[in-house]
Amino acid sequence: MIFTTPWTRRNALVLASTFLAPLLIAQITTDIGTGITFNPPNQYPAPYGNQANGSRHQVLVLASELNAAGMTAGDIVSLGFNVAVPSPTTLLGFTLSIGTTAETGLTNLWQPGTTAVWGPQDLTATSGWNMHPFDTPFTWDGLSNLLIETCFSNGFQSENSGMYRTATGFTSVSYRQTPNPNVCTFNGGMIVNSDQRPDLRFEWNPSEIPPVAAFTLSPAFTCNGVVQFTDASQYLPDTWVWDFGDLSGSSDASPEHTYTTDGVYDVTLIVTNAYGSDTLHNPQRSPC
Repeated sequence: MIFTTPWTRRNALVLASTFLAPLLIAQITTDIGTGITFNPPNQYPAPYGNQANGSRHQVLVLASELNAAGMTAGDIVSLGFNVAVPSPTTLLGFTLSIGTTAETGLTNLWQPGTTAVWGPQDLTATSGWNMHPFDTPFTWDGLSNLLIETCFSNGFQSENSGMYRTATGFTSVSYRQTPNPNVCTFNGGMIVNSDQRPDLRFEWNPSEIPPVAAFTLSPAFTCNGVVQFTDASQYLPDTWVWDFGDLSGSSDASPEHTYTTDGVYDVTLIVTNAYGSDTLHNPQRSPC
């Protein structure tokens, strides 16, 4: 079975009248990281780490990672870290900032462009997810890499909280731990790099845009008629209507289908969310 193009598309928008109730979209939670290991009490990176009286961290999350986890363009309203073993110490003046960057790996230089969205506030970590609701939502375009920065400075030393972390295939963390009270303002000092990234939880609201239909199929060649269709649509569709072109269809997101007769089949996918729908049509050829 050989699959060929062309593709055609039709879009439909949902136009909201001022006389209609506003559409309500539930807040979405997306976790980045597996949460299996955590740092010892004397080890960094640890955004909630006070072993050196204060610390500054920058954490890089690639757009491709966020997209793979299901995040799309929208407003990030909260961010959290997962704590395995909390330290009882209160971190004074803890600040969380966020921004975007073109960097795909961090270096021993601090990256500019972050804006404070939580704090400065005193923080005492607890077991589990410690969420930081943003003062102002951060609008993410769904395409840019995210840069997260934390910083605080205490006048005394204690153990680090043990924070769940996941190894990345790139330099995802830069940090400086120091008793120097200029830790949050001085852009020098000994900056250390790591691929041990603290696990992150994003709470966010998707942009009010209709979906964009897309799908893949496998295998490219088959003579037994079995084809796996996989939805690759963007912007969070919540319904799927497949027409396999042989008088059968499916409402599954990623169905498997068996063609019983050789021929040319016009496959159509319609995806819909609260803001509209999109239709993608592609003729599929089966000569076997």
